[in-house]
Amino acid sequence: MSGPVDIELNGHGGIDTLSVVKVAPPGLSFKMKSDGGTGSGALDPNCTLKLHKYGQGTSCGGNQPPPPAETGVLALQVASTAKGGVVLRLVSGDVGEPPASMRPPMIDPPSFPSDLPGGPLDE
Repeated sequence: MSGPVDIELNGHGGIDTLSVVKVAPPGLSFKMKSDGGTGSGALDPNCTLKLHKYGQGTSCGGNQPPPPAETGVLALQVASTAKGGVVLRLVSGDVGEPPASMRPPMIDPPSFPSDLPGGPLDE
């Protein structure tokens, strides 16, 4: 295909739609849409971009092997380049929560004693 391409993802990696905006070998630029808003970026060969509902992570360098399928994660790679185009690899596990290592830390809210002078119980 030539020109922009929209890929419906139905929540994989927290993303609803991935739009390849421009192919400029050796990589591509894209936009994405989710319930939480929109974003954009670029992807070059020898890089793996992992998207999930809490953010993203990129690793680059060397020959990037195809990433494993992970629940809640959508991985993107430029698999190959040829004749002014690229082959985009998408790898996703089930829709759901990403691995614990990709989630924000859970912090318990502070608790306050209810018997302090001047508090709501002091009448």
